[in-house]
Amino acid sequence: MKKSFRIAALCLTAIMVIGLFAGCGKKNKLVGTWEAVDAGGKPTGDILTLARNGQGSIKDADSGMSGDVKWSVKGNTITMTVSICGMSETTEGTYTVSGKKLTIITDEGASYYIKK
Repeated sequence: MKKSFRIAALCLTAIMVIGLFAGCGKKNKLVGTWEAVDAGGKPTGDILTLARNGQGSIKDADSGMSGDVKWSVKGNTITMTVSICGMSETTEGTYTVSGKKLTIITDEGASYYIKK
């Protein structure tokens, strides 16, 4: 009985240590709140927020509509699923982060953001 308890305690400790080290990984530059800008760098008022857990939100300044975002990254490819008013659309593109500037290029063109 003591041996089983000790093995269980060791397993639990190992899981906790792995969890601590997993949280010490490289900081994701995409996490945060971004404001869309036009090609000239003028803010549009649209806001994209990306959380560390792969969730986020988006708000359109013109219509005032907002929605949920699910996102993931593999290499320099970002996949985002935006859900607004019960409808969802998934978009995939390449991204670059340079300082506080985010550029996402999809089949539809380029989108530019500045970190708030």
